Amino acid sequence: MDVRRNDPASIEKALEVLLAWKEKAMVCNNSVQTLIINKVMNCPQLGPFDFADLDVCLRLVDRSEGGPNQVFLSRASVLVEDQKVAPKDLKGLLGHLETMLFFLKYAKSEDLSLTHQEFKKQTNILNPAVSGYLDWAQREYRPGKELVDLSRSHSLMDTSDVSAVLQAMRPAQNSSFSGLDIFREIFYQWALCMRKQFNLLVLPHHTQVFFIFLPGRAG
Repeated sequence: MDVRRNDPASIEKALEVLLAWKEKAMVCNNSVQTLIINKVMNCPQLGPFDFADLDVCLRLVDRSEGGPNQVFLSRASVLVEDQKVAPKDLKGLLGHLETMLFFLKYAKSEDLSLTHQEFKKQTNILNPAVSGYLDWAQREYRPGKELVDLSRSHSLMDTSDVSAVLQAMRPAQNSSFSGLDIFREIFYQWALCMRKQFNLLVLPHHTQVFFIFLPGRAG
């Protein structure tokens, strides 16, 4: 039975109860939390989504509006309002959004030289063939040869700057597609998908590039 159709008054009452509970249970009581509750209450098929999941979702966005939180909350609001996103998917997507913003905050602080140093610490205990792969990867993916140059005054939130960073990630049209260029298009297409979903610039970390890069040498 569709309760929303047969007893809409009960749905309205349940909505009022949840909104009142939210005001007492949450610290910041913001508009994104209200959107989440309304989305849940108006969903005809919640599937495995239950009250515990609702509580987690509300707490993931439980932060004051404005200031440094607005970037997260504005993206979270778009996710919640997207009709293609079901309530059962919200917990994972909101958690993913939080993680991406955390890493994006420190993207410009990443140091490829330090990444090399950490890998070199392992060479004494690795198979010589694996050590050889690491040496090759360090030569191919060395400082100055990063996917993109984030040392420039790019704003990683500004639309035009993000577009410039994405284009810089792609291999040159006349590239022979050797070494890292083989993977540049993959990283670029992945970043486009993430941007479409979250409206954020998502770049692989140096460690991730290494681990994706190595099988190309092994093959």
